[in-house]
This record gives sequence, structure tokens and C-alpha cells, in this order.
Amino acid sequence: MAQSLKTNKDVDRYIKIVKVMAAHHAQHVLGMIDHLQIAVRARLQLGIDDISVYSRNENISRTCWVTMNGNRKVFVWNRKTKTIDLRDGSLQGGILYSFDHTTPRSEIVKAISEW
Repeated sequence: MAQSLKTNKDVDRYIKIVKVMAAHHAQHVLGMIDHLQIAVRARLQLGIDDISVYSRNENISRTCWVTMNGNRKVFVWNRKTKTIDLRDGSLQGGILYSFDHTTPRSEIVKAISEW
């Protein structure tokens, strides 16, 4: 079930959870999580745009849907490639970008600005 993040405090709490999970299971993406969230938040208008995260039995997962300007994208952990993928529209949508510790900050900013 999707849980909407409505405030900056909600988003901060989610980012903290994702970073804890990454520290245990995906250290190679940990460093770029902040770059991703900064780039998204620079464009995001909470209350107008939407951030939803997958939640099951009150446990939040790493899947995050973001809708800005009517365009929905999904950030999802890709276990095979050990990257965070940005998909178009849904979990089955095409991969627009893949991010890991080698992704330059400028590429992250470019990916989010194209949204």
C-alpha cells in the first residue's frame, strides 16, 4: 500500500529510513541518496506535487513514487545492478536513469531537471 508523505518532516523521516537500509544492504548507493533527495526537493512543491512510498504492515520500503507537474516517476532499488533506478510512471515503466556511487552529482541534477 502506498503512503503519502505530506510534510518535510515526513520526507526527512523517509530519507533517514532509506539511508539506514542502504547502510546495511547497499553501501555503494548510500552517498548519492542525499544528492537525489536534494535535487528532487529543489523542484518539489509539497501540497501540489506528490510523494508516496510503499508501506506494508507499517514498514516503509525503498520504493518511492514522485509526481511533479503531472509526471509520475518511481525510484526503486535494483538488486541485480545494485543501483537506484528512476522509472517512468510505474514499477514496470522503462528505466530512465540508474544511479550509484559513481554517478556524478551533475548527472543527478540533470535527470531530475528533465522531469
